[in-house]
Amino acid sequence: MPNHSHRSGGLHQSNKKNKRSNASKRSLNRSTGGRVNVSKTSSVRAMQAQSKADRRHRTQQKREASRMAILQKRRGTDGSGPLPRIVGIISLGESQEIEEGLRNFVTKHADSIINKK
Repeated sequence: MPNHSHRSGGLHQSNKKNKRSNASKRSLNRSTGGRVNVSKTSSVRAMQAQSKADRRHRTQQKREASRMAILQKRRGTDGSGPLPRIVGIISLGESQEIEEGLRNFVTKHADSIINKK
């Protein structure tokens, strides 16, 4: 065994590479020259200036507005046009004249749009 030498196999430990670039945080900050993105900082300041009650009130208003929009769309009052209606006629009497008159009235006004405002 004096001539034995170790040969490494294919199963090696592979350490994860650091995801940060080669530059340090300090050098990256210095390279920007002290410039700060104004839009982000102003929105952060505005959010910090609001109280908890203001934030709750704003989210409640947004929730109510979206609820009302959904209800208006469901009811057909959002301006997109009325919802289609299906009318069924069931005759309970023996008179054919009443049934025919009602059927004529419904088919005559089937495509008319009625705006209730």
